[in-house]
Amino acid sequence: MEKTIGWGIIGLGRIAGEFAESLRLVPGTKVAAAGSRSIEKAKKFTETYGGNPYGSYQEILSDPDVDMVYVATPHPMHEENVIMSANAGKGVLCEKPFTVTYKSAQRMIEAAKKNNVFLMEGLWARFFPIWQKAFELINNGTIGEIRVIESAMSWTHQKVIPKNRLYEPELAGGSILDAGAYPLSAAFSIMKGKLPSEIKGVYHLCETGVDDDAAFLFRYENPDVLALLRCGLRSTGFDTRIIGSKGTIIVEQNDHPYRLIVKRHEYNVTYHRQDEIIEIPFRPFGFQYEAQAAIDCFRQGKKECETTPWQETLDMVRISEFLRHEAGVWYPFEERV
Repeated sequence: MEKTIGWGIIGLGRIAGEFAESLRLVPGTKVAAAGSRSIEKAKKFTETYGGNPYGSYQEILSDPDVDMVYVATPHPMHEENVIMSANAGKGVLCEKPFTVTYKSAQRMIEAAKKNNVFLMEGLWARFFPIWQKAFELINNGTIGEIRVIESAMSWTHQKVIPKNRLYEPELAGGSILDAGAYPLSAAFSIMKGKLPSEIKGVYHLCETGVDDDAAFLFRYENPDVLALLRCGLRSTGFDTRIIGSKGTIIVEQNDHPYRLIVKRHEYNVTYHRQDEIIEIPFRPFGFQYEAQAAIDCFRQGKKECETTPWQETLDMVRISEFLRHEAGVWYPFEERV
């Protein structure tokens, strides 16, 4: 029998609980340890999900039952948490966005290379079965040649929420680094990591100085494709449309996708009666798919995952940083060069 993979969870917010709950659906794995600055919070977490509770992150890395680490802290802390985990010889799955700046991402990946450990950004939506079906339909020519990608993710807040991390410059707030990870990841995965040749963006900043709405246009060459991407804290929009020469695929609800619609184009008209609806339900919360992929790579001795390769992670961080700076958003802890 294969050894059970033990996870150490760093940062115990809502997403960490959803990840731990999802691990129950992944055979051959368990929560081995959980850490928070509050030992009481760690104890409460492990009472629900198992594992040893710790009042510091370093203690997690000293636990011999921990094989892999899930980093679920706020993204300004990702670099420190990933590098300390890599230095301890642990495999790492880092919650998206990978980090705040391009230089930070470079240091994190260099730490993984130096210590010869697995490292992966948690772009979880890519691993849902419905997205795998969408890629299958694209690759078999169902919608012909891709012409346009439209993708949006927004949180529909009615107003600025005081002391919420999404609006705090000190915590790297804003829509681009948060909701923006979904449309950006969709474009990268559909275009198989290809970089756009041209980028244009428009932005709206809120009273705290971070972007609460952003829209950007990517132009690709060979093949000639346009991507219209949008993210926001105050706006709405959740789906991805892949528009081809023969039809359109709509993947609904980017952050919890379970349904897609295939629309056929005939005589330049889309008829509803021709729609094909495909549903692949999943059990909450959906993190089991990326966890399984990470474990498979770890067991095989791989250092990066083909679905979320390091170069693509670097490219996404670099573009996110460019968009944010173009919007005029610089965080207090950033170095201006």
